[in-house]
Amino acid sequence: AAEVAGAVVASLVGLVAARLLEPHDFGLVGSVLLITSLLESSTLLGFERALVQRRGDVEALLPTTWTWQVGRGLLLTCVLFAAAPWVARWYGEPRLCHVVRALAFAPFLRGLASPRVVLLARTLQFERQFALRALQVLSSAALALGALFVLRDHRALTVRLLGEAALTTIVSFWMLPWRQ
Repeated sequence: AAEVAGAVVASLVGLVAARLLEPHDFGLVGSVLLITSLLESSTLLGFERALVQRRGDVEALLPTTWTWQVGRGLLLTCVLFAAAPWVARWYGEPRLCHVVRALAFAPFLRGLASPRVVLLARTLQFERQFALRALQVLSSAALALGALFVLRDHRALTVRLLGEAALTTIVSFWMLPWRQ
């Protein structure tokens, strides 16, 4: 249900973005998303899945999981940041360097998220999972709409994506503090 609601809200934000932005703006950010998604999906470590399936208490493993998440995010951020000029040259679009460098921080921000989120899936707490996802989606949508109406160019999409990563981390720690 949370994913469906998230998709509906994302579609509505997308419709607003389509009315306010030029196709070129979507192309700039879309090419960065392609690169970022490939890097992130090819470097998944699988800790979350392993913790969900592991028997017994996993609380003691959460700091290690979080450290690896943060390290992976930091490494991806450094790689993307350093590769930005080459990506811009490859596409023949100088503005792309700034977009890549800005969005390079998203993997790091996502890596900072609370590792306790995995406990919701592990203990089948669907209501709390829904609440977490709903807060993430609604706060991200509000930020996205504000950025779209104020900036009205590719920077709005960049703000949305960075804001979504930051808000996901903030909400995860707000709902699932490290120590309860």
